[in-house]
Amino acid sequence: MKIHPQISKLIDLLKEAGINELIGNEKKVLLILKDKVATQTEAVITLHLGFKIIDEEAEKEVYLSELWEKESIQDIAYQTFLYMNYNPSDSDFSYDDNNVKFSLFSKGKK
Repeated sequence: MKIHPQISKLIDLLKEAGINELIGNEKKVLLILKDKVATQTEAVITLHLGFKIIDEEAEKEVYLSELWEKESIQDIAYQTFLYMNYNPSDSDFSYDDNNVKFSLFSKGKK
């Protein structure tokens, strides 16, 4: 899986801060993400991909922190779709700020 540059940047910021594991660093991690202007969904995906924890646990950590205002379901869906389906080497993928295109079918399924 290719990690979207925005999520990769957030993961790198945490590594640069010397954080390699979430346990015992939860508050510090969330404060860094909030300070770096990560959205609530970006924070969840960063925990999920950066620390390899299940998405439900990542959501729980972020939502219970109450550091972010709740996002609309449309924002959550869009960001999740964008960040979790990032694949610039796929000919059916394209992305810019005004246009996003993803393949709805995996290769071999029509």
